[in-house]
Amino acid sequence: MKRILNQLLAFLVSLLILTFSHFLSAQNTSSKTGIYLQEIKKDIAIPGENEPEIIRLLNSGNDIVAISKDKIFRYNGKKWNSEKLDFQCITATTDSKGNVWLGGNGFIFNLNENKRIELPIEASNDTLICLLWENEKTMQVGTCKGLWTWNGNWSKVTETNGISVNQITKGEGQDLWLATSNGLFQRKNNQWINSL
Repeated sequence: MKRILNQLLAFLVSLLILTFSHFLSAQNTSSKTGIYLQEIKKDIAIPGENEPEIIRLLNSGNDIVAISKDKIFRYNGKKWNSEKLDFQCITATTDSKGNVWLGGNGFIFNLNENKRIELPIEASNDTLICLLWENEKTMQVGTCKGLWTWNGNWSKVTETNGISVNQITKGEGQDLWLATSNGLFQRKNNQWINSL
C-alpha cells in the first residue's frame, strides 16, 4: 500500500510540474529595443497529419507507436510511418515481445501478427476500456461491466461484475491492481479484494 501511495504522490508531483511548465511556454527576452515575448514551440508534428488525437503511446521494440482512433503512427528514430485502420481503435497495449494489441468494438487485434481475438458473447456489447498483458500467456481486459481474462479461453472475474474497470497495473510478484468505478481492487494470492 505504501508503494502505491508513493507512486500516486510521484504522479501528482509530475502533474503539478507539467501544469506549471505549461504556463512557462513564453520566455522573456531582452534586446536593445526592449523586452518582448518569444513563444517556445514544443509540438512534435507527424508528417501529413493535422494534429491527430492520440489515444495511446507505446514502445514496440525500437519504435515509438502513437495510436489514434483510426491510424497507427510508428517512429523509428528517423521518420514517421502511418497505417490506416479498418476499425475504430478504443485502447491498446503491448505484450512482452513488443507486439501491439489494439482493442476494437467486440474484439482485440494483434497488429504485428494480424491476429484477431473475439470477445466472449457476454462482453461483445460491452465497452472495452483497457488491456494489460500480465505475462506471455495471460491478458487482462477491463470493460465497463467487469474484468475478463484471456489465456486461450475467456473467463470473467466475478468479483468485478457490473463494475467499470478503468485501469489495470501489475504489483509485486503476481499481484494485480484495478482502478474501478467501485474503488481499488487487488489480486493477492489469487484472491480479489476491494482495497479502497
